[in-house]
Amino acid sequence: MNAHTLHRMGRIEGVSLLLLLGVAMPLKYLAGQPLAVTVVGSVHGALWVIYMVMLGRMWMNRTGNLGGRVL
Repeated sequence: MNAHTLHRMGRIEGVSLLLLLGVAMPLKYLAGQPLAVTVVGSVHGALWVIYMVMLGRMWMNRTGNLGGRVL
């Protein structure tokens, strides 16, 4: 994995956040469609976890250890 892949995943995760806040939340509160938040929120959560795992792996590859810190 390289920085370009991590950057791309960050953009995808950012778009999922924008969809959650800009589409799903208004659908829930203005149109009474709570399923939108359930679906988009679940996808956003999964993408966030994947992004954090990728970030941790990249950090480990570059430093060789956690440097006494916990992710």
